Amino acid sequence: MSSHRIGLLVPSSNTTMEIEVPDVLTLSSAISGEHFTFHASRTPGLPTVADEAAALLVRRSEGERPW
Repeated sequence: MSSHRIGLLVPSSNTTMEIEVPDVLTLSSAISGEHFTFHASRTPGLPTVADEAAALLVRRSEGERPW
């Protein structure tokens, strides 16, 4: 059995990913026998999930400041 760590950066406006991803990983684990751990962190300052906000998230992940 393999073990996998899954990390996710979540826009602050997203309210579902931290619930949905662990559910998917639990089902996947039951089927495959693989072990998953899930780690999430919220990215501040993104009031909406839109193309412009997503582009800002990418720029910030590449080191653009200020947050």
